[in-house]
Amino acid sequence: MTIDRRKLFQMSAAAGAAGLIMPSLSAAEDAPHPRSNRFMLYVHMGSSCGMAAGLIQPQKPGSWPTGYFQAGADAGSNNPLLNSHTEASGLVFHDYLKFLAPMAKDMCLVNGTPTSLDHFVAYNLQTRGSPLGNVAPMWPMAVAEFMRSDARKNPIVLTSGSKSPSVGHTTSIRAANLGEFQTITTDANSIRDMKLEPFSNILKKRFAGLKPGSVWVDPSIGDQAAYQISTLSTGMPELLSAKDDIAALQLKLNAASVSAHVAACAESGAIAGNAADSFRNQLVLAGIMAKTGIASGMTIDAISEDTHGGGADVDTARHAAGRWALLSLFWQWIKSVGLDDDVMIVVGQEFARSPYNKDFVNATIRGLDGASVQIVSPGRDHSFSMGMMFINAKVPSGGRIGVIGSNMVPQASKDAKGTVDPSAKEFSSESIVGSMLMRCFDDLFPTERMVRKHWPTFVPNSVILA
Repeated sequence: MTIDRRKLFQMSAAAGAAGLIMPSLSAAEDAPHPRSNRFMLYVHMGSSCGMAAGLIQPQKPGSWPTGYFQAGADAGSNNPLLNSHTEASGLVFHDYLKFLAPMAKDMCLVNGTPTSLDHFVAYNLQTRGSPLGNVAPMWPMAVAEFMRSDARKNPIVLTSGSKSPSVGHTTSIRAANLGEFQTITTDANSIRDMKLEPFSNILKKRFAGLKPGSVWVDPSIGDQAAYQISTLSTGMPELLSAKDDIAALQLKLNAASVSAHVAACAESGAIAGNAADSFRNQLVLAGIMAKTGIASGMTIDAISEDTHGGGADVDTARHAAGRWALLSLFWQWIKSVGLDDDVMIVVGQEFARSPYNKDFVNATIRGLDGASVQIVSPGRDHSFSMGMMFINAKVPSGGRIGVIGSNMVPQASKDAKGTVDPSAKEFSSESIVGSMLMRCFDDLFPTERMVRKHWPTFVPNSVILA
């Protein structure tokens, strides 16, 4: 019999309020019970143009918000490829991204407010749900923390971000590819054969008997060091057994696969040329970490461009499409190995970019008819909206929650799939992500209280949770 843990918690809380049960029962219910190795991949597209990156969409095919583009082009972009749309499962893809249509049923775009137009504050809000980086954890860190068990005291998360007070038991590792990961991990036999055991003993002695006035006063520091070594020492055995998976994923993401995948797009060559090797290698690392269970999360900075001076219509579209092509193939592999329930991909941005400013660049694109087209591609400034795309087998159906209105901010009562009130806290990043975690990873985040352990300002989003 399947038990709805969320409903059980609500019943327990009601009974507890009546004095019928002990608080410890609700605490036990509130604990995570991972059904499998959950893995979150957060892909940050920085302040790149959300319209070109697919994180801000037309209200319907061919219908962009009035005023979104420069004077004389209110109905669309100077780039005709951004005005050519394919609709699938409630999502609208322009010509640079139409290869995403077959996976639209596993995607959900949520539009919200960035809260800040400052790059560094917005970055923290989009990667951590807090304007202060040392307050809230990066999303994958929180997932990894709740994967902790007696067998895995320090679950690994791949990120360059520092821990926060609410994440105490994860091993953070920064690696750009499998090769780098292998250089900082080894197996237990190698540690023994290389006679490195004194290293562990030295660490334990170094932190033994600390007294007030010492640098660290933490009686568990020796155990923490032992956990770290133990966690890192489990890396190689799983990787050695994953050779076939590594080869299959590398083949799935190679240049020939990308070219074939985007062949129907007008600018297929430019898209394939922007499927960067660095991003490809990071996806291979993420996939193998998820498949082997070595790690439970990863953060990737995919694009970091600021298009005030022009080029968003073309440059951002090409750059983003190259990354999306690799993500699309990556998701095909995730499904082929049966991890589409266990892996959540989130693609987010700091802010969507405003109507065009006075600066521009001249660009040449390959049009829908294959001929070269000369266009003017103006610059863009910071805007009041942001988009977050979630990819998982359990995301809300219908594709999109909220829509961007003519004043460039999320508008309420404009989209049949949901509403966005720009003044409502529930559409801030921590509440969007927290609600999606409750929906898709309900074994790790069964209750609102579990989310608030990491993001105290969390407000559940009823449209996401419906």
